Amino acid sequence: MPEPIITLLTDFGAKDHYVGVMKGVILGINRSARLVDICHEIPPQDIRGAAYVLGTSYRYFPQGTIHLAVVDPGVGSERHGLIVKTDRYLFVGPDNGLFTMVYDLEKEVEVYKITESAHIPSEISSTFHGRDIFAPVAAHLSQGVPCSELGELISEPVRLNTLRPDSKGSILKGTIISMDRFGNLITNINRADFDNFVRQGRFEIVADDVVLDTVARTYSDASRGRMIALFGSSDYLELSTVMGSAAERLKLRVGDTISVRRVDEL
Repeated sequence: MPEPIITLLTDFGAKDHYVGVMKGVILGINRSARLVDICHEIPPQDIRGAAYVLGTSYRYFPQGTIHLAVVDPGVGSERHGLIVKTDRYLFVGPDNGLFTMVYDLEKEVEVYKITESAHIPSEISSTFHGRDIFAPVAAHLSQGVPCSELGELISEPVRLNTLRPDSKGSILKGTIISMDRFGNLITNINRADFDNFVRQGRFEIVADDVVLDTVARTYSDASRGRMIALFGSSDYLELSTVMGSAAERLKLRVGDTISVRRVDEL
């Protein structure tokens, strides 16, 4: 691509200089790169939430886009840095499960462990691999440097097992994996998981002290202040309060669980 697109997703926020410095490194290597911010407000060290945001965002970009994702509580440790290659995209970031949804959604995936090379600075900070490793790698990839010059193939990258719900008998247990700025609580239960489990029978969605037996179509399907469940734009089940915050109403946070029960089997 004459003007390659590189997206950035981090937990760095907007207060500090970290994102700006990463952009400076990229542009210092490839001034033609077009940089797009997906999100920098991932809760600190929330790998699971970052995996969800990346997994529900990356496919909306043109073929050839390079997705740079840095949510890295293990920075400076023995964890590897990765390049993930699919038939349409490249991904750069730490090997900590951040790319789990990419592995699940893509049919053909090659994963490279980033190794030291002439494309990476000789002096690397132990606390800012986003600047010293991942940004340079993304920039060189945007110039057409092949993955094999930047790393070596591996077969078993780290995966998160909490991005899929767990079913046992008449109970489907889900986990809250993200909370948006409106207080909507997004679970790891996608529409296919839900439909396959419920099988058009009666059900109850149980979250804290709230029990719901229907799934709404839109946020306006109930009166102000009512709790509803619906499938959001990414097709994952979420809990919402109409014109309010489900997070405040339920006092639930990322990592807490909800359940779907098949009523006919109780």
